[in-house]
Amino acid sequence: MTPNNTTIIVFTIGLVFGISLQSLYSVSYNFIIWSLFISLILAILMWRFESREVERKQVFLFSLFLFALAFGIVRTDIYTWRFQGSSLVNFLNQKVSLVGVVWREPEYNDKRLRLVVKSGTDLILVTTDRLQEINYGDKITISGKLTSPKNFTTELGREFDYQNYLRAQKINYLISFAKITVTGEHYGNFFLEKLFSIKKIFIENIQTAIPPPASGLGLGLLLGVKSALGEEVDTNFRRSGLTHIVVLSGYNVMLIVTFISAFLAFFVGRIGRILLGLLAIIIFALLVGLSATVMRASIMAGLVILSSNLGRDYNVWRALWLAGLVMIMFNPYLLLFDLGFQLSFVATIGLIMIVPKFESTIITSKTKQIFDWQSLLKATIATQLAVLPLLIFYTGEISLISVLTNILVLPVVPIAMLTTFITGLFGFWEPLSIFVGYGAYLVLTYILLVAEKLSNLSYATLALPKSSLWWVLVLYLTFGWLWFFHTRKKVSLKGSKLLDTNYLSDWSLEDEDKVRLRLKSNTNFGVNKKSDLPKFFK
Repeated sequence: MTPNNTTIIVFTIGLVFGISLQSLYSVSYNFIIWSLFISLILAILMWRFESREVERKQVFLFSLFLFALAFGIVRTDIYTWRFQGSSLVNFLNQKVSLVGVVWREPEYNDKRLRLVVKSGTDLILVTTDRLQEINYGDKITISGKLTSPKNFTTELGREFDYQNYLRAQKINYLISFAKITVTGEHYGNFFLEKLFSIKKIFIENIQTAIPPPASGLGLGLLLGVKSALGEEVDTNFRRSGLTHIVVLSGYNVMLIVTFISAFLAFFVGRIGRILLGLLAIIIFALLVGLSATVMRASIMAGLVILSSNLGRDYNVWRALWLAGLVMIMFNPYLLLFDLGFQLSFVATIGLIMIVPKFESTIITSKTKQIFDWQSLLKATIATQLAVLPLLIFYTGEISLISVLTNILVLPVVPIAMLTTFITGLFGFWEPLSIFVGYGAYLVLTYILLVAEKLSNLSYATLALPKSSLWWVLVLYLTFGWLWFFHTRKKVSLKGSKLLDTNYLSDWSLEDEDKVRLRLKSNTNFGVNKKSDLPKFFK
C-alpha cells in the first residue's frame, strides 16, 4: 500500500492529536502501550482482508492513526524531559549567583535588555539594564532572584500562558533586574559570533544613514528587529494591522529569497544556485533568529529552490505539511503554545484555500495595470479571514482597517527592504549609503505615516469580550463548511483554477506562487524578462 494524501492526512491528525493531548494533560504510559499494541494487532489483521480492499484500507488507516497518536505523545514527553531534574529547582524564589553563557543574541528595547543565558543544562531568561554592553557568547555572572514563569492576564482580559510560551523556547527560569558582570568572551558558537558581529556593523550602518524612527522600521522589515521600533510605533502598527511586516512574516522571507535568487542567477549555474541558495536561507534564518514564522517560510523557500532547479513540481500543500511536520517534531510545544507558529500556518492555508474562491466569484479586470491591486486585495482579505478567530481568542482586539493599510503599504515594502539593505551593505562608502538611505527614509516614512494616521482613527480597532476556545473551533468549522460547499457547487467547472489546490494568486502575502513560477519558467530565474516580474513592477 503506497502512501497517498489520505495516509498523510491521517498520520498528521494522529500526530497532532497526540502532541495536543500530552501538551495539555499528562497521558499515562499504559495508554501509549495499549495504543501501540492495538495498532500492531490491526496491522497484522489487515492482511486477512486481502480480497476486500476497502476493509483493508480502513483498518490500515486506523492502525496508522493509533501509531501516530502514540508517537506524538512520546515525542512530546521526551521534549519535556529537559525541564525535569534541574538542580536550580531547589533555589526557586531565592537570590542566586550563577555563571552562564549568553546563548542567544541579546534583545534591546527602550527599557531593558533581555538575555537568554545557558547555565549548565538550563536556559534562563534574564532582564537587566539596557545600557550594559553584552554580546552573544559572553561568559557572565548573574546575581538576582530566580523565579519560574507565571501566567498573567492581559489588558483585554486574556490569560497568557507565559510558562508554556517560554517552554516552547526551551526556557524554564527567570531572573529579573539582574546584576551582570562579564567575565569572558567567545564562549559561543564561532560561526554565530562572526555572523552577529557582521549584523551589528550592518545595523550601525543603517542607523547612521537613516534617522529614527525610519531606521527602526527598516531594521524591523529586513531583520525582524522589532525592539528598534519603539513603543508608540509598535502600537500604531498593531492597531493598523501591520505588525506582520515587522516580525519577519513569510512575505518578508519570500521577498528576501527572491532577491537572493535573482542575484545568484547572474553568477552561478544550477547546482551552484541550489547550494548557495539553501546556504543563504540557512544563514538568514540564523541571523534573524529561528522564530516559528521564519522556520516555516525558510523550509518552504528551500523546497521552492530545490523543486525548481531539479525539475520537480512544487506542491504547496506538501511543502506546508513537510514544514509543519519538521517543526513540531523538533519542538512539539510550538503547536499549541506559539502564536506565531499558528498564525503563520493558518495564514498560508487561507491563501491556498480562499484566494482561488475569490478568483472564481469576483469580477476582475483584464486590463494591464502597473500594480495588481485586485490580487493584493484578495490575498489580504484571505489572510485576515484565516487568522481572525485566533486573533479574537488570543488578543481580543482586531483591526478594522487592516485591509486598507495593507493595500497602501505592502506594494512599497519590497522597495523599503531593498533600499534599506543597500544602505547597510554600502555603509563603508558614505556618499552612496547616504544617497540610498535618503530614498529608504522617504519610503519608510510613508509607511510610518500611514500606520500613524490610520491607527489614530476612533474606529481603527474593535475590542471583543473574552471568548471560549470552542468559538474558535466553531468559526473554523464554519469556514471549512463554506469552503467545502463552494467547492462542491463549482465542481462541474473542470479545468478551472478553482479546483487546483496548488494554485496561488499572482500577488499574495507569501508570494510563493510568483517565486515558484519564476524559478520554474526559467533556469536563470527569469529576472531578465519583463514578463516574469511581479505585476506591480511591470
